[in-house]
Amino acid sequence: MKILCFLFLAAMISLSYSSKKDVVYVGDYELTYWAGGVDNVAFGSAAFLCSRQGRSDKLVKVNEADIYNAVQSILRDYGYPATWGGGSDAMSANYWQWIDETPMKSGFQKWYPGEPNNSHGNENCLVMAWNYHYWNDLDCVYRYGYICQADNSKITSSKYSAFTYSDEQIDVSGPSMSFWEAQSQCMNQGSRLVEVDDENIYGIILSKLEKVQTTKYWIGGTYKDIDGEWKRVETATDIGITKGIRKCVAIDNVGWNEYDCEDTSIQFICQTVQSYKLKISNENPVLVESEKIQIDCNALGFPIPTVTWNKNKEPVSEDDGENIHQSVGEGSSSLVLNKAELSDEGQYECIAFNYVNGTKNKIRGFSNIKVYPYGTDLNNIDTDVDGDNEWVEAYNDFMNRNNQSVIATTEPTDKDSVHDCSSESSDENWMIPTIIVLACLCLILLVALAFKSYISTSSRKPIPSEFTNNAVYAVETNGKT
Repeated sequence: MKILCFLFLAAMISLSYSSKKDVVYVGDYELTYWAGGVDNVAFGSAAFLCSRQGRSDKLVKVNEADIYNAVQSILRDYGYPATWGGGSDAMSANYWQWIDETPMKSGFQKWYPGEPNNSHGNENCLVMAWNYHYWNDLDCVYRYGYICQADNSKITSSKYSAFTYSDEQIDVSGPSMSFWEAQSQCMNQGSRLVEVDDENIYGIILSKLEKVQTTKYWIGGTYKDIDGEWKRVETATDIGITKGIRKCVAIDNVGWNEYDCEDTSIQFICQTVQSYKLKISNENPVLVESEKIQIDCNALGFPIPTVTWNKNKEPVSEDDGENIHQSVGEGSSSLVLNKAELSDEGQYECIAFNYVNGTKNKIRGFSNIKVYPYGTDLNNIDTDVDGDNEWVEAYNDFMNRNNQSVIATTEPTDKDSVHDCSSESSDENWMIPTIIVLACLCLILLVALAFKSYISTSSRKPIPSEFTNNAVYAVETNGKT
């Protein structure tokens, strides 16, 4: 029984494991792919979980080719699993719209031929990667992974930050020290003095100060030099140069103020920031042979992210003598094609990563380079980046022109009818409460068994010494043999 309970608890822990699989940046958006364990959820739960990530987060709206290609690049690396997208006709039958209520008929679409068809009468939600590259309508109760989309302009460092307060640490020489010492202490831990660059971080610190109202914390990032000019403290080298009679900023429960940087009565907050806000200068360059191009990629975070370019999962050379190479900087890397060749065409991947508390935090984006033969007039070619078959484009165009959501010019195999529902549930809320109740019952049972074993052992009479050398003996317990 103990073994069964242990295996049950281990299975429940594994089942409830939450997994952020991937983060990809495209244009002005951040796409985050969640799947596995409790992140395989019904459509409604996926929409709610996305909204909980941040103010602008929602289920992905695939209304343009660049976003579609980014989604496909994510799902390709995981075997094209069926994944929720932010489309539904639940509000009005056959009127498909995105999660922000934008009508789908007026924009980019990728339905499988003959879909959406509502074949079972309750297929109101959009699932992506159906037959690898297309969309399908399915019952919203099925449990799949999902992709969230956030507007880069509304993403701040607070979403990716973790904080350490000196008055809660036991491995520092003291909770209070000068600004320079505090900065060095944070850097030695792979972090920095907290930078209050958005209202969310300010609110987090104020919440802490409500509990310790007499405390002040150093704020990092800037100091006032002897000439009265505010400057940034970027590296440990800067600290050695800038010591002297200068002013630094600390925050208390009222706000922030200037203090002598050498004041050792002030405590401090260290901050780490996972890699975020990756930006590529040109995501869809179109060239002719022999042209030169440089594509820049940069990302934010602290420790400052390492940024590198890959092609076909292999790093691009850093040798500037190579025709294709990358020039790596601090938090950035530039991809350089000195003289474009037809063989240079393809998808180039920019990866940025840093380590926070031993965990690698990786984000990525793509530049899809198209190279045409020498002499091609780019003004006379179609530079559409989605690259789909003409019949699919014609199909989508036909749907749009005829203002229809269901078009079935052929009789394709209805993939809905062969969907395996055996592991799906119509009740999206049963799993977590059931896990908690059963886990608690198992723990109670284990405690009861342990207590019974203890009572039995403590009440047992000792074995007489004359029996201990016999191969077979009886132990008298509670008057029985």
